[in-house]
Amino acid sequence: MVFRQGGGYAPPAMNRAFSTHALAMVGLAVLVGCGEKESRVDEMLAEAESAAPKAAPAPPPKTDENKMPTLLVDPDGIVVGTTRIKTLKTDADKAKVEKAVADLPYSSEPVNVRVLKKAKTPFVSELVWQLGKAGAKSIVIKTDARDDLAKELHLAPETSLGDVPKCSVAAMVTQTADTGVWPFEGGGGRKHRKGFAGPDLTNTEETIKERLEGCESDVAFFSAAENMAWEHAFNMGALFVRADEKKKIKKLILPGNEPVAGRPIKLRK
Repeated sequence: MVFRQGGGYAPPAMNRAFSTHALAMVGLAVLVGCGEKESRVDEMLAEAESAAPKAAPAPPPKTDENKMPTLLVDPDGIVVGTTRIKTLKTDADKAKVEKAVADLPYSSEPVNVRVLKKAKTPFVSELVWQLGKAGAKSIVIKTDARDDLAKELHLAPETSLGDVPKCSVAAMVTQTADTGVWPFEGGGGRKHRKGFAGPDLTNTEETIKERLEGCESDVAFFSAAENMAWEHAFNMGALFVRADEKKKIKKLILPGNEPVAGRPIKLRK
């Protein structure tokens, strides 16, 4: 218990504050009074600071500069980020697609494109062509099609083709919903009439399988007539994926020019 001069009780908190202040003053007096000790303390502090591990610099803030924008094809046309192309009737319309994809952040990674089933096939083939010309190494087309077939197709750009073996297999759905399977050089094709539910995928797949077994090529082509919804073209590509049991096909191509069943494939320049 502490009493003030002249009587009275001093609370413990005030007592502790007084003691701490007194000790600080004594320590300061000692340091001031001893120049050598003060200098040594400064040296020790400097040594400790220099020995402390340096914190790594903060990483730069993340940006979306290298993020691929949305690529979509729906029944109303092509979407590249915030750009919408609604028609491909003229060369100027196609130039809009070319401009929209020209400066995308291409890399070794595939470019993903979402395509709705009822989209128009020419819009898909135009976008794929322009992506390949602009620098895409591969394109992945994702479509919710039949449950028994693949949900995505890994396409090689047409611009990556060199000399194509003449026997390379092509398949497409025609304007009347028939299917045709024929070689790249044209001629010698086989036609399958449409069924009650649409194109005859069962017999078409069997023909694709036979042709793949008889041709030493790692390239295949698929498409559909411009009046046929994209899902029919997608199914042709998916049939190649399933029929290619030996995984020979390394370049699955959606031609930039609509092919004609039974005739030579004309590559786009």
